Amino acid sequence: MIIFIIMSPYPGLTRQYSITSLLTNGFYKVYDVFYDNYTLGSDFDRIKDQCSIYSILCAGCGSVDSDILDLVACANCYSVLTPTEQNKPVLVGEAYWYMTSPLSFGFSPNSTIYQNSADTFNSSDQFRLSWHFGQSAGGWRLGNLIDLNSNRNYKKYIFIRN
Repeated sequence: MIIFIIMSPYPGLTRQYSITSLLTNGFYKVYDVFYDNYTLGSDFDRIKDQCSIYSILCAGCGSVDSDILDLVACANCYSVLTPTEQNKPVLVGEAYWYMTSPLSFGFSPNSTIYQNSADTFNSSDQFRLSWHFGQSAGGWRLGNLIDLNSNRNYKKYIFIRN
């Protein structure tokens, strides 16, 4: 019996993943801002315009001037960028994604989130990302790092592969 193991050219939901690895696997950067920058609907409209039905989107965050994403998740672009109801993320790939205006955008390792604006559920969970969306506030959360609204030591990234 022969067993084939298919390695995905992108992470589902992981920590400490290289930006260079994404770029080498055909992704290109479409969003690169400091954590204190507001994330608006027009940002996501521009990003979605670059997707096809087969595109993969990766959202992640990392320290300024680092090649390593502290946290990243990847899934189908159109599915990730589909609006969701408050506190009702949708499983896409290996993460539960949400995009609820005017609250937040992000992902979680499970379906339990609390969008008190951004996701404030389980502040010790290292696999949650949450950015304020459609508000006059910047980031919020990168894993167990919270209250990053005015932070310029971390960046928000989105990559796409068509």
